[in-house]
Amino acid sequence: MSEKKENTFFPKEIFETKIGLEMNKDILYSLYKSGVTPEASLPIEFFFMSDHEEKIKRLYEFLIAEFPDYIDLEIRPKNDNYELSGKTSPIKMDLSSINAWNQQMWDLGYQYDCMVDGMAYNGSD
Repeated sequence: MSEKKENTFFPKEIFETKIGLEMNKDILYSLYKSGVTPEASLPIEFFFMSDHEEKIKRLYEFLIAEFPDYIDLEIRPKNDNYELSGKTSPIKMDLSSINAWNQQMWDLGYQYDCMVDGMAYNGSD
């Protein structure tokens, strides 16, 4: 078995220190103030970035295979890098569910050397 190469775009030190799950609490609080409830389920638009098209394509292929209900998956060049965007199926808008999904995407991004570059909550219940 070959050894995994070091990440060139999403290095281990960022993976281990920068996830920022604490921000989800503030984002959800803002959503709750606008009428969304913790029991509501909304799709999440997400973005990954990487420095090589091949890496982002491998992540794209994984997402298609493992999350067939994710929609609008698209890869495009962006600022000398590559961006993958898409939308999830609806996810429950409670902190536990959002943090679990966010952690999963963070871990997948590191596995494919593609950093989560953002997410937005879409739609309404």
